[in-house]
Amino acid sequence: MNIYLKVIILFLSLFPLHSKADPKINLDRSLVERQVKSISLLANYSYVDLWIPSKYGLSASISPNAKTTYDIEYLRANLSLGWFVDDLGSFNDQRLSILRRSFNGRNSLNFVFGAYYSRTKVNIGARFLSGISPQDNYDLLLIDNVGLTVGIGNRWVLKSGFTFGADWFSANVPLVNTRKENVFAKLTKDKDDRDTANDIVDIFRKIPGFSILKIQIGYSF
Repeated sequence: MNIYLKVIILFLSLFPLHSKADPKINLDRSLVERQVKSISLLANYSYVDLWIPSKYGLSASISPNAKTTYDIEYLRANLSLGWFVDDLGSFNDQRLSILRRSFNGRNSLNFVFGAYYSRTKVNIGARFLSGISPQDNYDLLLIDNVGLTVGIGNRWVLKSGFTFGADWFSANVPLVNTRKENVFAKLTKDKDDRDTANDIVDIFRKIPGFSILKIQIGYSF
């Protein structure tokens, strides 16, 4: 299990859902606290997130009232295909979202709806490019998408201002492809490689992504 997830779970375990021993820790007051603490700054960690897991980033939130919260969120992840060998390539995924959280009188449970802009980039290094000259790093694909996000989560705001929560599940549905580059498909002379590269582009353009267990920890004021 990822070390970051272990730290977050340990941290959250210190705050049970109902605490009678310490009156200062009362998760049932989140609805009230959102009315007096309208701005939140949060660190995010998305454990399962297509297309690359273990995304991390930041978000800023504003709550005009206790029923609604608006988030601006940025997440990213990078995966090296070569680990210790740079010329194997890399996989990068970034997502910027504007989200509306609807509490509708509930304490912490919220439904998420919004829009996102994502950039997915796969870079193939020289080791895989024996059939291309000159050999250099090439982007197998570069895809920019605009789409819709829907999800469900919980967010708690304590009297001290400490804020934490989780989006249990969310789906990111691509609607518009704003940019598509496939340099590898243009350079390769192998028809099978070219078809494979085009198929990969279509996957990122059309298939929705999803995230499970996105943890948020921060402060509200």
